[in-house]
Amino acid sequence: MKIYLIKPDFDFYSLDPKDQEFWSNRNLFSGEAIDSDWPAPVAFQPKNVATGRPGDFMHLSSAAMVFTQAVLESPLGRIIRDAGEVFNVTVDSIDDPCFVLNTLACYNCIDRENLKARTTPDGKIVIQIHEYAFDSGSFGESNLFKVPETQRNCIYCASTEQGEGGFMEIYKNEGFTGLIFEEIWLDETLS
Repeated sequence: MKIYLIKPDFDFYSLDPKDQEFWSNRNLFSGEAIDSDWPAPVAFQPKNVATGRPGDFMHLSSAAMVFTQAVLESPLGRIIRDAGEVFNVTVDSIDDPCFVLNTLACYNCIDRENLKARTTPDGKIVIQIHEYAFDSGSFGESNLFKVPETQRNCIYCASTEQGEGGFMEIYKNEGFTGLIFEEIWLDETLS
């Protein structure tokens, strides 16, 4: 099994909300349900029009994925829906509907004994991870997930050597754009 950190590809749009009050909800994309607090309708605008271009996925924050209808209608749609809440959004210069994922699948799967990280003096809060370590028996059903230590700023996905049906594999097979997958951990016993 491999774990990947999902990162934005800045060759594609990075987005800003048209209304900066959007960020006033401190629970946005923190791993908690926000369904009743979603400030619909939400409109975004590209902030890197000169250097970026529309992608199938567009960067809003490291804790949220904005994506097109083509993604939602593909086999990735099931994985995305299973991972959390999906909300309608609009993006300037993109005619088709777009969506944002609030990832709710959050697994307590970090192996704290083998994790190499900077923490608060009491060791309770992880500030920065230098080298990941996971407990391979603590993953849940969703292939797309967060962990409590980084739930406000990271989304991960898992992959096996068989490479069938996982988020990254489908993303690549469908030829989607806008994301980069950084391998952060390998458990050869589960490959």
